[in-house]
Amino acid sequence: MDHPRIFFLKSDLKWIRRTGFEAKEFLNEKEMKLTYVGGKEITFPLPPVEPGKIEEPPGFDHKAFGHYPYWTGMAGNIRRRMEHLAFSFASTANPSYADVAISYALSLADWSIWTDLQYHPDGSTCLDTCSLVFGVSTVYDICYERMTPEQRAKVQGGLVRLGLEPLYRDCVKAFTDERAWMRAWNLPLYQHSALGIGALAVMGDVPEEGFSKWFGQAKEYFIWFLEQQMISPDTEGMSYDSFSVDNAMVFADAFKRVTGSDELFRRAYVADFLPKRAIYFYGPNNSGCVNFGDCGRGDYPQPFVTTMKIIAKHTGNGYAGWYLGAIRPRVPPVSGNEFDIYAVPKPSVTPPSSLPTSKVFQNIGWVALRSGWEDDGTLFAFKCSSSQAGHDHWDQNNFVINCAGEWLATDVGYGSFKSAEDNFYGKHTIGHNTVLIDGEGQKQRAGYIAAFYTAPGYDYTVGDASKCYDPSKLTKFLRYVVYVKPEYFLILDELQSEGSPRQFEWLLHTDMEGSWTTDDGQKITVGETLQATNLVIEKRRAKLATQILLPKEPKVVCDQHRKLEVYGPFIRVSAQRKEPQRRFLTMLCPMTRTGKGDKGPPRAELMDKIENGAVGVKVARESLKDKLMFNLGGGVCSVDGIRSDAENCLVTMEGEKVVGYAFYNGTALAVDEKMLILSSNPLSASVHHKDEELIATILLRTPAKIGIASTKPQRVTVDDEDLAPQNFAFDTKRQILTLWLTDGEHTIIINGPK
Repeated sequence: MDHPRIFFLKSDLKWIRRTGFEAKEFLNEKEMKLTYVGGKEITFPLPPVEPGKIEEPPGFDHKAFGHYPYWTGMAGNIRRRMEHLAFSFASTANPSYADVAISYALSLADWSIWTDLQYHPDGSTCLDTCSLVFGVSTVYDICYERMTPEQRAKVQGGLVRLGLEPLYRDCVKAFTDERAWMRAWNLPLYQHSALGIGALAVMGDVPEEGFSKWFGQAKEYFIWFLEQQMISPDTEGMSYDSFSVDNAMVFADAFKRVTGSDELFRRAYVADFLPKRAIYFYGPNNSGCVNFGDCGRGDYPQPFVTTMKIIAKHTGNGYAGWYLGAIRPRVPPVSGNEFDIYAVPKPSVTPPSSLPTSKVFQNIGWVALRSGWEDDGTLFAFKCSSSQAGHDHWDQNNFVINCAGEWLATDVGYGSFKSAEDNFYGKHTIGHNTVLIDGEGQKQRAGYIAAFYTAPGYDYTVGDASKCYDPSKLTKFLRYVVYVKPEYFLILDELQSEGSPRQFEWLLHTDMEGSWTTDDGQKITVGETLQATNLVIEKRRAKLATQILLPKEPKVVCDQHRKLEVYGPFIRVSAQRKEPQRRFLTMLCPMTRTGKGDKGPPRAELMDKIENGAVGVKVARESLKDKLMFNLGGGVCSVDGIRSDAENCLVTMEGEKVVGYAFYNGTALAVDEKMLILSSNPLSASVHHKDEELIATILLRTPAKIGIASTKPQRVTVDDEDLAPQNFAFDTKRQILTLWLTDGEHTIIINGPK
């Protein structure tokens, strides 16, 4: 097969030359200057010369973190220059670009090793190796005909000796590691991507034995990876997962071009999981991605851009196309210094409006609860995971909240490397919206999502982080989250020690753009101990009203990381004394700020008349009143007139009239002795009344006979099909409609329009 072949074919040169791409700024460079942590500047000569020993950056805690990896940034910038010079040659046919790119490749072929021995004394390959292999492979492929036979032999020899053979050695080693996460984190992904790209570059120019082992290893790995990621709990967050998968998709694109097979694009991880993950965890109003794990916020590059372009190009996935359109204002436009090789001029676009607004990604333990897809909407992202990946954090049962594009309850994201202490704050429990035990955080990453349900007007999820802490101190940590859409969240935490009295602390963070105030607008200062239980996170466009319901007389302290002011203020909530068990209950109301007499948040109060260990909350919101019950004891519970065996239930009333209700995993719900719904098998449901119409969304895991309170039915539809009268029954005295449903999700409309 002729060159070029990795990014495009010779027959594609016509449209490439129409792009007008030309990286003039790289044509006459004699050096590149890079700035590293602590402001340290290093000037590297060009064409690249193998660096010697480089001293640590000022203030960098090398005792805690090891040698600073200078080569990572250096090699990435060399790769970028080599690719842009080669692409410029393809788009302009100007041989000067090829000659500079070739000089880089020839110089690199003279190096003794393509990995930083200060960082990896054993000579193992790392990110720097992969970047150099990508850069040299690109030049070898695109500038192939411009090189002399002697130059080709030298570049090919360097690529094989310094890149492909060491990568193959380490790829085989990584792929046999018993720990699945060690086979699937960003380094082995980048290593296998580089190995595959390099193999395709020299295909036909090296003995078949060498090509087959390199290419075969890359192909086998990616087939395993794409299947593994559908069940694996391991994630490094949006940033590192994007870096990893972007390079993998570059290989998948080249794989299809060279082999004609699209088997890597047919996998569910590519065709469904990735586009939806990108959409669900992207903030409203184009405000960037959720930054769980080592991931930045704000102006940080948006994740999965290359991945979504390649998926849209090869599969026509409309969600990938929508995502690319949604993030466009945050991505620098393609100009003279960026070559958009994967751009799709008119991608297929499928808006997410047809998707449920909330979704669980069960294997990685991430949940997105959204009010909708509007710019002024709300996103509550929740995490309870067992991921062991290196760039993940000790932050199970953590959450962030975005309203109208403002990140209100925040995550530090990528911790600082200024010191071990600061890095600990960024990665460990203290820097996240979860719980401390006697001042200590999580010791294990062993959480999981124990429950999830989404329906119109109601979301419910539960995270179990019971095994994440020191077992000699904590035996239970369940976090229950209810979202009454679109107005408020109720978060109930159930914690239990091994039997000794412990101090449980509930944490809620914001960043430096946010400030804490009381609900009457009084600013809260760091170090202040508060009497108030109604607090607000204030930002320019939105705010988060916080009402602490349990403990009833809490100790509330406003705190801040002591030595690094870039971290914002947070509150610590605890009981007045140590206890062997504790429940925290908080209502969070994200609200936009109009500046024109903003309405106040809903108000909550605990309900009395509790039976069998339940927790009941009453919430007043304008003309409506909600009653919610958390069934923590199992069996049938009763709170203030609500009686149910469901794990959680919500009843909405207007005056004394029930206008809607929802519950998760139960068989019955009654209010003031009136049965609202009854089932022969457990179900989850959301029911609301609209004029004379009743609309019910029912989720069944097994077939069941159900009864729903209603007026006399004139028409009954199930999943848009009219139900014949003989297929349901109506008890006039009890006002109950009975019908039989198969397992699955169903929409029932009673007395709808004819």
